[in-house]
Parts: sequence; C-alpha cells; structure tokens
Amino acid sequence: MRGFRHGDPPCLKTLRGVFASFAAGEGQKDPQLVGTWKYWHYSTSALGGYSTERTRFLALRPDGTCLWSSHAESGGSVQGRDSLGNETYRAGHVGVGEASDRGTWSAGSGKLYVMWQNGSLSEWEYTVSGQTGSRRLLLKNSNQQTADEWMEQPQ
Repeated sequence: MRGFRHGDPPCLKTLRGVFASFAAGEGQKDPQLVGTWKYWHYSTSALGGYSTERTRFLALRPDGTCLWSSHAESGGSVQGRDSLGNETYRAGHVGVGEASDRGTWSAGSGKLYVMWQNGSLSEWEYTVSGQTGSRRLLLKNSNQQTADEWMEQPQ
C-alpha cells in the first residue's frame, strides 16, 4: 500500500494534507525526486508452489503532479496425493491486478508527501543515491521495517 489510512473521515484527511504540506514546505519540491521511478519485486514460496511479481511506477513531475501505476501477477499450483503416494488432484491459479492514481507531491528534508485525488495522503522517508540516469530512490513509510528500492527510468 502507499501509506494512506483507510477509513479516515474526509475532514481528517484534509487536515492531514494541510499539515503535511506545512511539514514539507508549501510548494517545496526536491529536484532530486523529479523523474520516473520503477519498483520491482518477485517472491516465491519455499517449494515453488506460489509466486508473485509486482511492478510499480511513480512519476514525479516538476510541476508538482504525480502519477502512480502498479501491476501484479501471481500464480500458484497445488497437488494432492493419497496415502500410497498416487497423485489424486492437481490445481492451479493465475491472477493479475492493475491500479493507477494521480496526485500532487511535495518533498524536502527527507520526507515525500503525496496528496491523492481521493484526498488521502501518503508519506515516506526518502534518500536518493547514484548518478543521473541510474539513480536509486529508497522510500519507507511508517508501516515498513525496510525501505523499498526504486530505480530511475530513462526519460
């Protein structure tokens, strides 16, 4: 998830957005963040019976607008055997999911804030490293133990 809180009343979402804009500095946009970033993650079960692949894109534009898109695919298979070891059934599943959103962003002092179209707010701690064209962006929200690594995408 992107770090917003589901179920907050609309007035609380608005207040959270106002205070976040003060924290980041109204209109402050760290130029290091401008660009398109990609996050990719693959995981599988120990025995290979289930796997998930996630790809996310975050485009932070110089005018303060942002675009988010994500694509996920998962697949799994199971099989059953009787007491003699004979296969009794086999089943599989493949799932695909996609999502996208738009918003406005501000950033400074290591904090990135995004106010989404629906009024929800996402907040991350961030660091940027590397040379232009091959930079890495680490994003961590308050629900994460470790940061997600995003790669800069060619323009």
